[in-house]
Amino acid sequence: RWVGAGGWLGGLKLILRGGEIRGVSSRKLMGGIDKDFPSSTGAIHLSNSLNGKKEEVPRGRTLTWYTCGPTVYDHSHVGHARAYVALDIVRRVLLRHGYSIFQVMGMTDVDDKIIAKSKAENLAGVEGSMAIARRFEQAFFNDMQSMNILPPDAITRVSEHIPEIVKFIRDLREKGYAYVGEKSGTVWFDTTAYGSKYAVFEPLRAQEDASKEDQDSEKKSPRDFALWKPVASISETGWESELGRGRPGWHIECSAFCRTMFGEKPPAPYLHSGGRDLKFPHHENEIAQSQALLNTDKWVFHWLHAGQLTIKGLKMSKSLKNYTSIQDFLKAHSSRTFRIFCLLHKYSADVSYGEDRMEDSIAWEKSFANFFRELGPLAEKRYPHQVSSGMLDDLKWEAKHHALNQAYLQCQIEIRAALEDDVDTPTAMRHLKNLIRDVNVFLRDEKDIQSKSNLWPLLSNISHFIQDSLEGWGVDCSDWIKTGNTEVVANEDAVPAFDQAIEVLLAVRNELRSTAIKHKKAKVKDDGALANELLGITDKIRDSLLPGMGVEVKDRQGPTGEMVHTWTFNPRLISSQKDGSKPDP
Repeated sequence: RWVGAGGWLGGLKLILRGGEIRGVSSRKLMGGIDKDFPSSTGAIHLSNSLNGKKEEVPRGRTLTWYTCGPTVYDHSHVGHARAYVALDIVRRVLLRHGYSIFQVMGMTDVDDKIIAKSKAENLAGVEGSMAIARRFEQAFFNDMQSMNILPPDAITRVSEHIPEIVKFIRDLREKGYAYVGEKSGTVWFDTTAYGSKYAVFEPLRAQEDASKEDQDSEKKSPRDFALWKPVASISETGWESELGRGRPGWHIECSAFCRTMFGEKPPAPYLHSGGRDLKFPHHENEIAQSQALLNTDKWVFHWLHAGQLTIKGLKMSKSLKNYTSIQDFLKAHSSRTFRIFCLLHKYSADVSYGEDRMEDSIAWEKSFANFFRELGPLAEKRYPHQVSSGMLDDLKWEAKHHALNQAYLQCQIEIRAALEDDVDTPTAMRHLKNLIRDVNVFLRDEKDIQSKSNLWPLLSNISHFIQDSLEGWGVDCSDWIKTGNTEVVANEDAVPAFDQAIEVLLAVRNELRSTAIKHKKAKVKDDGALANELLGITDKIRDSLLPGMGVEVKDRQGPTGEMVHTWTFNPRLISSQKDGSKPDP
C-alpha cells in the first residue's frame, strides 16, 4: 500500500506470472501457428516524447524512473487518476516482462497554492502550509490506493530536500547559469547562458509565451524562470539559506530530487514521466537546469507522457471547474471500471471523458464476469479431480478443441506483441475479447461442461491466461473468480424430487414461451399484448421464482434454432433473494 503519515500501511499484491512467448503474427482462429514469424526480443518499445520515436527499453540493468507527483493543495480528480493509472499500467507491463525498476515520485509540498490555502484557513508559516500539504498528501495516497496503483519505491518531498535544492542552485550560479534579480532578489535560471538548446519539447509555445512576458521584468530573458523566491516575513513559508530566506521555485525541485536519488551520471534517471500537460514549461525547464549543471545533452534517456482527460474538448482541470474528484467518481463507479477505461485507450492518448465511456467499460466488465461465471470451477482449478471425484471420461480432443487451442496460443503471441509495441493495451484487450468470443462459440453446443474431461486443461488454461493478463495490468479479478468458483450442484446431482419439480416448472415455462412466440410471429390481432404478458411470466420464472429456490437458468439457441435451457443449483442465490441483495454478477 501507499505510505501514510503513520508509516507503511501494508503491502500491495503484484502477481507476476507468465513466461517468454515467441513470435508475432496476425490472428488465425482456425489455422495453426505460423513458425516463420520472427522471434520476440522480449524487450518493450516505448514512444519517447522527446523525439516521437519508439525506442527499445534495454534489459540487463535497473530501470531508474522518476515521475512527477501532485501539488498537494486539494483533492485529486479523475484527470489526475488518468495519468497515474496509465503510467501504472506501463510499469506493470514492464515488471511482468522482467524489468528491474526503481521508481521515485516527487511530491510538491511547497507551493504558492498550498500557501494560499493555509492563509485561507488562518494557518501561518511553514507549520501552516505543511498542515495543508500533509492533509492532501494523505488524501492523495488514499486515492492512489483506492485506484489500485502500485506505490513508488521512494517518495521525495520539497520540504525535506531544501539543502539539496539550495546546493543545486548554488552550483548553477557557480557555472554561470543563474543570477539574482536586482529588484526582487529572486534567483533566476539564465536561459540565454544555456543557449539554443532550450525549448526542445514545444519551441513554438516557448516563443509565444516569451512574447507575452512583461517587458519591465528584471529577467534577462522572458524565458528565464525562478529557482529561488525570497521571503522576508517570518510568518511566510520560507527557509533560511545561503541564498537568503526564501523557498524554491517549482521546477528546481525535480532536478534536485533526481540528482539526490540517481546521482550525476546520465541517465539520471533513465525514464522520466508525467502528464502531457507538464511537457512545457515544467519538463522543459527541468531539462535545461539539469543538463546545464551536469554538462550533458542527454540527462534523461526516455521521456514518457500520459494523455489527458478532456470534457467537450477542454482539459479536465480545477481552474476550469470541469472536474470530478476521485472520491466522487468512486461513489458512482469502481476503480476497476476506470482502469478498464484506461486500458481501452493508449496510455499516451488524450481521451474524452463521460458516462458513455464508463458504460463501455462496464460492458467489458460484464463480459469478463460472465466468462468466469460460465466456466465455474474451471476458472481456478487446473485438474479434473479438483472438481469431480469420479472417473475421467474420454480425454480425446476433437477438431474444435485443436482450433480453440490454436486460437488461445495465437492470442498469447498477439498480446505479447501488442504490449512490446509501446504498451498497446487497446489491441491487447481486443485480443482478449476475441478469445472470450471463441470460447463462447466453442461452448455454444456444450452441456454440463464441468463433467467433460476433454475440456481439461484447455478451458482452465485459457481462464488462467485471461485472469493473469488482467491482473498483470492491475485489474482486480477476485470477485469474478469467486463467483465462478461458487460450489454448484448440477441437476443430475440434486435430490430427485427437487430435480423433477424444477423440470416440470421449466417445462411449463417453455410451453408458455413457445405459445407466446408463436402468437407474436403470427401477428394475430390483439394477441401482441397477450404474447408480451406471457413472455413476462416466463422471464419472472427465470429471474425471480427459480433464483429464490437457488436455481439459475440459462437459455440458449440450439443447433436447429430451437430454444434449449440448462440449469444449476446455487445455494448462494437463495440468501441473496432473502436479503434483497443481488448475487455477484
